[in-house]
Amino acid sequence: VAEYVSHADFSAWLASIELFAKNQGITDLEIKHYPNCYNPARSTFIRRGLLRQGFGIIHSIDNQFIEIKEADFDQGLHASERRRLRKCLRAGFRFEEWSNPSSQEVYEFIQHHRQSLGYSLSFSFEQLKMWQEIFPDHFRVFCVKDVDTIASLTLTVRVGDKVLYNFCPADNLSYRNYSPAVLLNKGLYQYAAKEGITILDLGVSIDSEGKTKPSLRRFKHNLGAKDSEKQIFTKKIV
Repeated sequence: VAEYVSHADFSAWLASIELFAKNQGITDLEIKHYPNCYNPARSTFIRRGLLRQGFGIIHSIDNQFIEIKEADFDQGLHASERRRLRKCLRAGFRFEEWSNPSSQEVYEFIQHHRQSLGYSLSFSFEQLKMWQEIFPDHFRVFCVKDVDTIASLTLTVRVGDKVLYNFCPADNLSYRNYSPAVLLNKGLYQYAAKEGITILDLGVSIDSEGKTKPSLRRFKHNLGAKDSEKQIFTKKIV
């Protein structure tokens, strides 16, 4: 929601969506709001507007993010992650962007290593291919390589000018002892700093059943991440 949008305009917009939904025979609306850290002031504006319009909050969860500052990424690391980072660097691993990535190879890598951990994907190969073809500047792939072998990979999404969303990371399970995800996030942090991005969004920390996963949340905190509330709103159309 743009800064100049008023409460009245926002309410009118929501009312028009409800009318459209009602005409289509839709009985329920659900809005998944972005994490508050993206824009705290506008986030509060949206939450108040939705509540005034009769929406209710059905779910609230902590989302992890890292602020991009002038300080080096390493300064925010826990000692354990600093050791893992040094281990990756000593092994000669390197971070790079995958230019013109193969949708098939990216999808198969993520699918294989996520399924090995019991996770399913929230998108299909066809969706990934479409995203990369239509929005190549917004959907980018970054990886950590051991010579030519991918040790860790992620699909990122550029959300506006100031946010880089680490949308779908996956580790090559053969490299789990190195924890290459630390080097991957260091690379994303440095890339974001060069691009003028201020927020590296690491997403929520949940397991395959949608429940909070303490170990994943702890790992993100060890990377220097903070928590930011993310809410889901719903309303029954009558």
